[in-house]
Amino acid sequence: MSYKHFYGAIILRLAIIIMLSAAVTYLYFEKQAVILSVLFIILLIGAVINIIRYFNSLNHWIASFLLGIENDDTTLKTPSHTGNKAINDVYEGIERLNELFRKTKIDISSQEQYFRSVIDQSATGLFSVNDTGRVININPAILMIFLLSLNDSTTTSTE
Repeated sequence: MSYKHFYGAIILRLAIIIMLSAAVTYLYFEKQAVILSVLFIILLIGAVINIIRYFNSLNHWIASFLLGIENDDTTLKTPSHTGNKAINDVYEGIERLNELFRKTKIDISSQEQYFRSVIDQSATGLFSVNDTGRVININPAILMIFLLSLNDSTTTSTE
């Protein structure tokens, strides 16, 4: 339902811009009231700036949220009250998503720590490599296997 408030706010701002434009046109061309039409032009510029800021504030927070997710940053805090129900609802949705990502990140980190400890405590030698063949994970058991095989090869070659 908050989209109705959002649409209402947009329609109200556009109606103000249209009425101010009509008033400027009428005052300047029909009444030749230059000073009064300049005053209405200033009000018109203010209304245009207001609608631009209205859209940019929401877009800024959405962009910041998406960049934060992309960079694994879940510390973004949204404003709690903006004075506009539609934007408040969008910010609440962003905050819920941010909290969901934060919890998921913590869960994944806990699982990684658990599996890392299982791998490190394993008596079986384990290692993993990436696509280029570089070793990215290795546990102590495989290090011991390599050390033993190196010791065996050096003692065999010296005898």
